Amino acid sequence: MRKIRTHRGLIARQRGMKPASVLYRVAQAMPPDERFGLTGQMRRAVVPIPSNIAGGFGRGTRPEFLKFLRTTRGSLFGVQEDPRP
Repeated sequence: MRKIRTHRGLIARQRGMKPASVLYRVAQAMPPDERFGLTGQMRRAVVPIPSNIAGGFGRGTRPEFLKFLRTTRGSLFGVQEDPRP
C-alpha cells in the first residue's frame, strides 16, 4: 500500500468533486429565477465537500481529519435527495 502524500490522492476527495460538477451542470438547465436561490444554496452545500476533505488532511492529525470528515458528512446530508415520497 502506498502512502498518500497530498489531498489529491484521497479517493474520498476525488469522489467529492463529482457532486459539485454534477450540480453545476444541472444548475445551468434550471430556470433563471432559480439560479440564484435554490442553486446558490446547493452550491454552498456541495463545494465545501472536497474542500473540507482536503483541509482535514492538511491538518496532519487523525482527530482533526475525522472532525473535517464529519463536517463533510453534514454537507452531504444538506444536498441528499429526500427518500420520502
